[in-house]
Amino acid sequence: MSKTPEGVCLLPLTYFQSTQTFYCTIGRFDLSNGITIRKIDSAEIQKIQENKEYPLSRFDIERMNYTLEKKVDLNMPNVFDKTIIEFQNIVLSMRLFKQGEVGYKAAFLLIDGQRYIQHDFGIEPRHASIVPISRMLEQEKPPREPFVFPRFTLKEKEFADFDLFCQNISEVIWGGEKQWALPMRYFSRMYVDKPAEDILVDCMVAFEALVFRGEKEVGEKKTPLALAISMLIGKNPKEREKIKTILKEAYDLRNRAVHGSPLRKSPLEIKTLCWETEDYLRRSIRKLMLEEHIAEANGSVRSK
Repeated sequence: MSKTPEGVCLLPLTYFQSTQTFYCTIGRFDLSNGITIRKIDSAEIQKIQENKEYPLSRFDIERMNYTLEKKVDLNMPNVFDKTIIEFQNIVLSMRLFKQGEVGYKAAFLLIDGQRYIQHDFGIEPRHASIVPISRMLEQEKPPREPFVFPRFTLKEKEFADFDLFCQNISEVIWGGEKQWALPMRYFSRMYVDKPAEDILVDCMVAFEALVFRGEKEVGEKKTPLALAISMLIGKNPKEREKIKTILKEAYDLRNRAVHGSPLRKSPLEIKTLCWETEDYLRRSIRKLMLEEHIAEANGSVRSK
């Protein structure tokens, strides 16, 4: 009787940066769903570089620090495709969990440690910046296009919270709650490499989907949208006022961009506005999604 080949699915994270503790002393973190986040060692990097079918450039390969990994049963139908979806949900959870850049280009099925089967997503991730945002704002000259974001950092003390967060997000997604489809699609689109004003357009579409939820008979949207989001995530009157101001400014810039009008802002101003607006979107999706999910779960428990 022939032995069943061993299968391992991998999704290298091309722009993942760990803390020194995670990088040096742990090297891996096992999530409750069977997926592992682990460091890629130098021998693996060498093997990937020797694989001529690998779609990443040598520069991208050398920047890979971590990968998502899951052992799979090759007898299960469509196991590679299903695992890719699980991987994408983990990356989505990272992006919603906190600010920072997490990108990927391809997933792999490794059979018996030798043969690669690859899935190329055909996307170019946004490029992570080696310059912190605070330093970026201090520079006299704006950074080059396209807009670059600081790298994602997952600290050891955050692991337990992140694991629980992944479980909740997965339950919402697999639960088929349709109201999240549009905002999540546009939130994910923002992580493709493109100019900051295009990211802002995606951002505002996602905000409209969150606030108006498909309502067609809505007049002027800028003010009610800014007010709703400020009340949702603002912690005090001062922060709520700041959120309203920034979102109105972002909405005006979005309108100028889609109508082909002059943007009337410097590249650095646009990028700063994009960074702030994206984080408001992240916080809004996270708060609404998880609060509604927890409320529904509690209601189900009480009804039993």
